[in-house]
Amino acid sequence: MAEVNIQRLKKSFRNSIVNLLYPLYLSIAKSIRTHPLSIRCLFNVRLYNEKNISWDFTTLILKHALRKRLKPNMSVLEIGVGRAALLCIYLGRKLNIKPDGVDIIADRVDSSLRIARYNHTPLRIWQSDFFEQVENKYDLIFWNASYIPTGFGNKHHLTGQGDLGDTRAWDGGDSGAVAIARFLSQAPQYLSVNGEILLGVNHFHVPRENISRVIQAHSLTIIDLISRPFNPSLVYVLGKKEEGG
Repeated sequence: MAEVNIQRLKKSFRNSIVNLLYPLYLSIAKSIRTHPLSIRCLFNVRLYNEKNISWDFTTLILKHALRKRLKPNMSVLEIGVGRAALLCIYLGRKLNIKPDGVDIIADRVDSSLRIARYNHTPLRIWQSDFFEQVENKYDLIFWNASYIPTGFGNKHHLTGQGDLGDTRAWDGGDSGAVAIARFLSQAPQYLSVNGEILLGVNHFHVPRENISRVIQAHSLTIIDLISRPFNPSLVYVLGKKEEGG
């Protein structure tokens, strides 16, 4: 009983600190993440007059993971390209790989196509709820997941922050892993033989054990875990389980 009370006190203290500091963090982070110069330096993407274009910790770790896992001539699909398809354009301009991309939100698709054209990087990007409008199989599928718990996002008014203009861009359900579970239930059938999934998750928002449970519940195995110093996000490199495994 005493141990349970200590855990509750720790959780209450953490929540108090988060509630106090998170709005300040959001305000500071927004000015950095949405600045066109930071986007140009990090992703080699030029903006014209767009607003609410941003990146986050998971975008950065996915960039690192993509450079580590990609091989020439791989077919690649990004789920949830956002308003600027930063990683897709980066791959096209820096690594000469032209990924396909989808997003559930129509105006994000339009904005990404416009920015891709402006950066002379023609891409195939279309509207789709996960794999609803996807026909091909891919060697690599990556997603900066929707992992923010519904209650946390609503409490801190995340809608409208940077690229988060629609709850579907960030809402991970009550546990933070609901959207991820849906994604993982569909993704394996769109992987080529020996294909991989790169799943980016910020563990500030969702506990690692929640994600591990979801992965174990689906026909996937963890090939690698990719992290970087001072970055709370982690990329899970996933592959299909061998039959009988």
